[in-house]
Amino acid sequence: MFVGHYSVSFALKKAEVSIPLWKLFLAVQFIDIIWAIFVFLGLEKAEIDLHSLAASPLNLYYMPFTHSVLGALFWAIAVFTCTVVFSESKGPIRWKMAMIYSIAVFSHWVLDFIVHLNDLPLWANSYKAGIGLYQSAIGTFLVEIILLIAGVIIYFRAVRHHQKVTKIFLFFILFLIVLCWNSIWGIKPPTTNIAASFLLTCYLLTAFIIYLIEKKQRLRENSV
Repeated sequence: MFVGHYSVSFALKKAEVSIPLWKLFLAVQFIDIIWAIFVFLGLEKAEIDLHSLAASPLNLYYMPFTHSVLGALFWAIAVFTCTVVFSESKGPIRWKMAMIYSIAVFSHWVLDFIVHLNDLPLWANSYKAGIGLYQSAIGTFLVEIILLIAGVIIYFRAVRHHQKVTKIFLFFILFLIVLCWNSIWGIKPPTTNIAASFLLTCYLLTAFIIYLIEKKQRLRENSV
């Protein structure tokens, strides 16, 4: 799952509009961000396989620390704890934000379960699961885009943008769709490290773009 994860970001923004969307973008991809770092460090392993799955060039054969159920729970709890300890918000809102961030983090495993094929461990590197939608390129693309659009619809029911900001936002959604298309039918990475670097760059770039869009919206609101 790639851009489909952002559907959770958009939906959770409605639960608490004060949470910056760019932070939710990072939260839903947090597990993959850690995965990329662990791949660079050699703590988790993958290989390029262009024949097994139609919608993914990666054979993710060893990722017990990030993509096991226990691993995902650990990172969700870690994010929850850090939010409670370090958040500048006070009172019940702090706990609400911590819960929202932790849900965003763990949602990554839940959505990955739909597309991955028997490579998500329940714990350690054992009892691997995954429905395997990645076996269908078109099916994967459609599910990702449907999830993304559904999340955007929920988002727009909670957040109102200035007209010009809305146009920029919609171009950004189109950019996400292009990224999704490229991840399935585009040029395949020659090495695992390049794949991890590309994904990490995408996660950080999309969060930064959303940060800029939200900043522009705040400037528009302050100028009114």
